[in-house]
Amino acid sequence: MVLQIESKRVAPDITLLEIVGKISLGRESQKIETLVQDLLRQNEKKLVFDMTRVDHMDSTGIGIMAYCFGTLNRCGGELRLAGATGKVLHLLQITHLDKVLPLYDDAIPFGIFGGCIGSYAIKSAIDPLVYVG
Repeated sequence: MVLQIESKRVAPDITLLEIVGKISLGRESQKIETLVQDLLRQNEKKLVFDMTRVDHMDSTGIGIMAYCFGTLNRCGGELRLAGATGKVLHLLQITHLDKVLPLYDDAIPFGIFGGCIGSYAIKSAIDPLVYVG
């Protein structure tokens, strides 16, 4: 499957990148790095990668995740990964990227950056979402 990336603004300062397909060696996967650089130029510094529909990732994908995380950190931004499951989640765990880059079960609601979004709040990046509704 060809890699597809859809960018959506989900809050005034949070952009969601919904990634579908394989993140592996090849030009397709470089789209992620390019998009992150473009978003940084637009002063978009809080990004969520929705990995729910990523069905395969290799070492190139791990490198891309690490690159995006480091680039955002250097620019004062933040990156969160959400929805990784199966082999993709296992790869993030065995490479210990999950110890550096915050992983979440679900991209919605977007309280994973803290504060309130809609009717949801989060106490910290570690605590579960709390409905305040």
